[in-house]
Amino acid sequence: MTFETTLQKFDSDLWGYHFPVPDDVSAQFIDGNDRRVICTVNGQEHIRSGLMPHNGHYFILVNKKLREKLGIKPGSVVTLTLEKDSSKYGMEMPESF
Repeated sequence: MTFETTLQKFDSDLWGYHFPVPDDVSAQFIDGNDRRVICTVNGQEHIRSGLMPHNGHYFILVNKKLREKLGIKPGSVVTLTLEKDSSKYGMEMPESF
């Protein structure tokens, strides 16, 4: 699922920068408590994340390292591609584990 969204910032001490996810898109990736997704930003950076709830809508948190690497600021329009993260642990694990 690919869509455009803008980088936004919460006015909160708890959460900061995020990508809002449209309701019709987020509904396709939520299965009970499982909201894990793999997010590709502008076709170049992959992040494993979860769809985080806030006031009945969902968002993906964005850290400073990713914002700087992509050169994005609040209001920047990005293209996101989401796919369901069906991995056992929600992150890449070495074969030795």
